[in-house]
Amino acid sequence: MALEISNLRLARADGHGLLGPLSLQVKPGERVGLVGESGSGKSLLVQAAFGVLPRGVRQEGGAITAFGVPMDRPHPQRDRIRGRRLAWVAQDPQQALNPFL
Repeated sequence: MALEISNLRLARADGHGLLGPLSLQVKPGERVGLVGESGSGKSLLVQAAFGVLPRGVRQEGGAITAFGVPMDRPHPQRDRIRGRRLAWVAQDPQQALNPFL
């Protein structure tokens, strides 16, 4: 799998649940678009997948791997995957994408 998220649960530092449990698999070459209401956890899911959760948010359960490398904890290969084999487009595509490409 390019990306595998199993039973992911995210919460604030005070224990208030924010997301999950959520499982997702993305095969190599697939592209996934996340759609949902404001505050539904789209950005948190992507930040968790890249191992860059904001301060005050923690992973309470589950596992995240990309190309077999754990993304939810420090790993020597993690930085090589981010941006090279796994990437995301921010919520404002007009700022993130060049329409001429």
